Amino acid sequence: MTELVIGIELDLVGSHRAAWRFATHPPHVALNPEHIAGQARHLDEAGYDFLSLRTPPEPGEFPTRNPLIRLSATELAGFLAGHTHNIGIVVDTNTIRAEAFHLANQLASVDWTSGGWAGWIPTIDETPAIAASFNEEEITDTDRLHREAVEVVTAVRRIWDTWEDGAILADQSIPRFFNLERWHNTDFVGEFFTVEGPSIVARPPQGQLVVFGYAGDNLGEGVDVVFLDARGPQEVSARAAAARAAGARSVIQDVRVVLAADSDAAARRLAELEAAGEWNEDRPALLFAGTPAALTELLAGIADHVDGVRLLPAVNDVDIPLLSQAVLPALAERGVHERATIARTLTERLALAPRQNVFALERAAR
Repeated sequence: MTELVIGIELDLVGSHRAAWRFATHPPHVALNPEHIAGQARHLDEAGYDFLSLRTPPEPGEFPTRNPLIRLSATELAGFLAGHTHNIGIVVDTNTIRAEAFHLANQLASVDWTSGGWAGWIPTIDETPAIAASFNEEEITDTDRLHREAVEVVTAVRRIWDTWEDGAILADQSIPRFFNLERWHNTDFVGEFFTVEGPSIVARPPQGQLVVFGYAGDNLGEGVDVVFLDARGPQEVSARAAAARAAGARSVIQDVRVVLAADSDAAARRLAELEAAGEWNEDRPALLFAGTPAALTELLAGIADHVDGVRLLPAVNDVDIPLLSQAVLPALAERGVHERATIARTLTERLALAPRQNVFALERAAR
C-alpha cells in the first residue's frame, strides 16, 4: 500500500453551495481575515499536504439562492502564506483571456511569499458572463479554448525560467551583481499573444511552481499533477492509468465529503444539502457520505492506484474537524498518510523532480 498525499479544498464556507446555511457562524464571518487565517493554520497544523483555493465567479454569475462567498485566489494565497509554514497553497485561475506575463509574476510572488509552497491550477472557463466582463463575444469553439489554455501554461512556465539560477551574483569579490548571460527575454510567440521581456520577479524558489490540471482539460505536458474525474471507487484505477499514459507525473482523486457519526446521519446531511442547492463546481468527483471510519477504508482502498486525494468538505465547520480529528490520524495509523515534515517545498512534498530551466537546456544544446 502506498502513502497518499492529502490535499483539501478551502472554499471559505464549504464545497457545497448551500454550506453557508449549515455553518456554525454567521455568513459575514466567512470573510473575516482572522477567521480565514485560522482555517488555514488549522489545516497546516493538522497535517494536510496542500490546500487549494478557487477563484470567484465572474460578475453576472452569482446565484441568487446560494451566493458563493469567495475572494481572489491569488491575493488570498499571498495572505495565507504569511499564516502557514508547512502546507502547499494551490490557486486556480482562468486561462482564457489571461495576461500570461502578469499571471506568471503574481504566481511567482505567491511562491516567494510562501517560501516555495505555491501551486497553480490553470482552468478553462468561458461563459457569456465571463466574455461580457471583457466586453467580448463568448468563445464557443472548445478546441480554440483548449489551444489558448495550453498557450498560457507554456508561456507562464517560460516566463518563470527567464531568471536562471545564478543570475544574481551574491559574491562581494565580483565587481557586478548580475549575470546577464543567465537573464533572458521570454521571446514567446503564440497563436493568441506574444511575450517579449523577462519576468519582473526573480525565479521562484521552486524554479517552476507545481502545476495541477483536471483530467478533462487535457493540458498535456505542461501539467505536473492531474485531478482525476472518477465518480466511483471502481473507476479510479482505470482513470489513473489513463492519466499516467497521457503523461501525468502524479494523479490525485477528488473526493466530496459529507461526514457524520453514523451512516444514516450522513445520508440525512447529504439529503438536506442537496435539497438546499448544488455543489459549487460541476467537475466530476467521487462523492462520499458516511462515517470517518468508512472514509478511511475508502481512501486506503484507492491508495494503490493514486498518488493522493483532494478532499472537498461539504461544510467546513462540520466536516473539517471530523477529517482532522478522525480520518487523518486513522490513515497515519494504517501507514496510508504520513506528513513529510522534512520537505522544503511543495515540489518535494509531492515527490516530483524539479523542472529543468528551458533556457539552461537551450544553452546546453548550443
